[in-house]
Amino acid sequence: MVVNTAELVAGATPAAPWDDLLPPLRARQEKHLAQALGKGPRFHCRRSSLRALAERLAALKWPEVSPDAIERGLVRSERRVRRAQTDMAGAMVRDASTTADHPCIRCGF
Repeated sequence: MVVNTAELVAGATPAAPWDDLLPPLRARQEKHLAQALGKGPRFHCRRSSLRALAERLAALKWPEVSPDAIERGLVRSERRVRRAQTDMAGAMVRDASTTADHPCIRCGF
C-alpha cells in the first residue's frame, strides 16, 4: 500500500526525493511479500489473482461509466446481499429444526 501510494504521488517520472525513496520502498515490499509467501503457500496464488483483477479493473473505460449505471449496480448488489442473507437465515432455521428433531438430541446423547 505504501509503495502504491508513493508511486501515485511521485507520478510517471519521479523526481527528487521520490527517485531516491522508491527503490528502498520497493525492496522492502518485496522482502515482506517473500516472507508472506513462505508462511502461506497459497498466498502467491491469491496475489496473482488479485493482480490480474487489478489489471482488468485498470483497463476499464471509467469515464464512460455513468453515475446512473453505478447507482443501478449498487442497488442490484444490495438486493443480492439482502436475498443471500434471507436465504442463509432460512437455511439456519431449517438446520436447527432438523437437528432438534434428531433422536440423539432429544435424549441428550
